[in-house]
Amino acid sequence: MAALAVLHVAAKSWSGQQVALRGTQLTVVDAFLTEVAAAASKPVVVIDIGANDGLWSKKMMQRLRNITHPGRPIDFMFLEPQQQFLTKLAAR
Repeated sequence: MAALAVLHVAAKSWSGQQVALRGTQLTVVDAFLTEVAAAASKPVVVIDIGANDGLWSKKMMQRLRNITHPGRPIDFMFLEPQQQFLTKLAAR
């Protein structure tokens, strides 16, 4: 079974950009969350590129937990090349 995935770019500014999903304008993040809710049986994978301290992913995890049933697989992959963020990221 294929996982749902969202790719979060380092700039993070595109998260607020509007996209059309089934005729409705939504932010990229809200469109992703809508798709996650609609595909209740699929695992979720979030790839955070340029994760910095992991705060964006922490907020996304909270939002995903609010819309998914307990036990649904939600996996995060963090990619962060800047050494100064690794300690904070590992702590999350």
